[in-house]
Amino acid sequence: MVRLLLILAVLKSCQPIYAQLSSDSVQKLVAGTEAQIKYYSKNPTQFTPLAMASISFHLELLKSVNRFQDKSREYAKKVRRLDSCFAILKLSTNMSAADSIESNKIIYQIERVIKRRENEIVGLKIENQTLKKQNYYLKIDTLRWSERCRKAKDNECVLKTQNKSLHKKLKLYEHGTYWGISLGFNYFLNNAPNYYIKPDSTIGSIGTPNGLSFLVSAIIGYKFKEKHSFIFNVPLGDFTRNSQNAIGLFNQKLAGGLGYGYHISGVAIIAILNVSPYEKLAPELMNSKKIEGEIYSKLNLSNYPTSTSYSPSFTLGMSYNFSGKPAINTTAAD
Repeated sequence: MVRLLLILAVLKSCQPIYAQLSSDSVQKLVAGTEAQIKYYSKNPTQFTPLAMASISFHLELLKSVNRFQDKSREYAKKVRRLDSCFAILKLSTNMSAADSIESNKIIYQIERVIKRRENEIVGLKIENQTLKKQNYYLKIDTLRWSERCRKAKDNECVLKTQNKSLHKKLKLYEHGTYWGISLGFNYFLNNAPNYYIKPDSTIGSIGTPNGLSFLVSAIIGYKFKEKHSFIFNVPLGDFTRNSQNAIGLFNQKLAGGLGYGYHISGVAIIAILNVSPYEKLAPELMNSKKIEGEIYSKLNLSNYPTSTSYSPSFTLGMSYNFSGKPAINTTAAD
């Protein structure tokens, strides 16, 4: 600012100099001023306030020369052109300064955005690391669950095999053949009488055709449902006071029967209809025909003609089954 004031003071005191300048000096001044303007137009960054004051001083000298020495129109036109170029130089320099300010602002905003983006990138990197850790743990969990799924499939195959086995055993439990021992009360009808010799040497009979006894039998059954079965009964022994009424293999009197069983766990409640054959004395011998023998002695039917008759009986009791009730293992595989 002090330099500008000094230059203005010099300008005010330089009016006598304008009149003393020669034409050759004026031409050199014009050429120098033009060269300065061209130089600073190409290098605006070096256009300092001192350079601007110097060019302004030169232009004022040239304008003063034009006023005091009455130069030609061409000179005046050249001075005006230099003045216009100088004005343009100053304007472009001011615009460059303004552009520099705007550029600095833009650069500042860009730096802020870049810094913010860098922070975001750092955050994304951290998040990426976190996601990588999560992905690692997910892979481990996937491997664990894959192993569990494989074991589950193996267990499924084992369970299917066990299920088939249990299904077969259940079928055997619900259906199929079994055998066992039964105990029950046997009510008989039309049982064989005992024959003896009466005092008049005729044949008499004694004994009741109906009665009740306790019967032990062997059974063979077939389950047609879980709790229901058909039963074939073979009497083994008949506990009765009258040996003539006793049936069964142990009593040497064959018998057999068919019936029904209702199952409760390993036992069954049974109802059996038995039929037992026996030898009956021929009817004509009973028609007052006398025979020889000791009075009241028992007749041996093997010495007399006989016919076959049948004695039915009904047994109600309970049986214990030894087969046909397989153990069902319901323990699942680990």
